[in-house]
Amino acid sequence: MAFTRQDWEEVCALGFDDFHPEHGKPMTRAGWVAVGHMLLGKAERVERGLYGGGAGEDMDMEECLAWANQLRGIADKIFDKFKPGDGQV
Repeated sequence: MAFTRQDWEEVCALGFDDFHPEHGKPMTRAGWVAVGHMLLGKAERVERGLYGGGAGEDMDMEECLAWANQLRGIADKIFDKFKPGDGQV
């Protein structure tokens, strides 16, 4: 899947413990679906002004909305490819 560098940075920022998305490193379908859901959750928090600890702290509402829309766009790209809920594993 092709992402811009900025979009890849957003995906990689979601890593935790043993889950570390990296450019060029294969990921399972379930991993991609999980990333899509994490992006949607982050977008919701950014849009509400609840996402702290970084760029969101010094952003006005218009910038927060633009960031949230970027996150949703990345999630849409992932869900368009992997179609969660289709019964495939």
